[in-house]
Order: sequence, then C-alpha cells, then structure tokens
Amino acid sequence: MVRRVVTLALVAGLSVLAACSSGESTSQAGLSAVPPVQQGRVPLAIAPDKNCGGVNGVTVTPCPLRLTRHTKAGIVVTVSGPGVVNSYLGRINGCFNGHLCYNAERVGSSETQWLITSGPSCGGADVEFEGVNASGGKVGYFFLKVANKYC
Repeated sequence: MVRRVVTLALVAGLSVLAACSSGESTSQAGLSAVPPVQQGRVPLAIAPDKNCGGVNGVTVTPCPLRLTRHTKAGIVVTVSGPGVVNSYLGRINGCFNGHLCYNAERVGSSETQWLITSGPSCGGADVEFEGVNASGGKVGYFFLKVANKYC
C-alpha cells in the first residue's frame, strides 16, 4: 500500500512537471476518480476567487489549510453544499511550484470527506473540489487553499 502511494505520488509529480512545461492544466493522477457528470448541466457563470471560494453553494471545510509538523497525520476536509452527496478532485489541483506539496485521498468509504496530508515539497496550491448530486450532476466547485510548511 505504501509503495503504491509513493508510486502514485511520483507519477503525479511527473505529470505536474510535464503539464507545467507544456502549459496544460494539471491533475494528480490516481488520487481521485473521474466523475460521471454531465458537463454543462449546471450553469457556472461566475468564476470564484481561488483561496477558499466556490460556486453554487459548494464549500470545503475547514479552509484554508496550513500543513505543519503539528498536522503530520493530515487534516480531514468535508465537501458540502445543496444536494452534494459525492465529490471529486477537479482539474485545478497542482501545486504552484510544480512539485508535489500535498496529497489528497478519500477518507474510508466517504464520498465527501478527504484526507489532506503534506507532500514531500513545501509549497501552496488551490485545490479544486467538485460537488456532485445524487443523479451524478455537477452542483458546483470550490477551491481549497493549501499551504504546506511541513516538508
């Protein structure tokens, strides 16, 4: 299990570097499932500010996160909002410095709780979480601000 997480972290780090050099959007491969949502179903006309902003009532708490030696075990965050029963990492989830500065994994069988832990590199990120309703439609999204000071 630990070897798999390390391998996934390495692959994610390399994909972030590759995407940064090509100008494409980044994602942490293997750390979230691709949502079975119907794109464009919910109008998302207003783009929120990053740093703990969202649309259509979707929130992630607590926000912002500061990972330090005191939070070595990680911090559990919850995605919620009107009708949200499932959540996924969105397309914007790379670290500002291009290195792996955090890890995100689901907590047990929960569809809306995520454990955020420190990555091997210090840095910050605005991690996009998508909220999904019971019929698989995208409700909205939220940007979780993460600052990793424990590396």
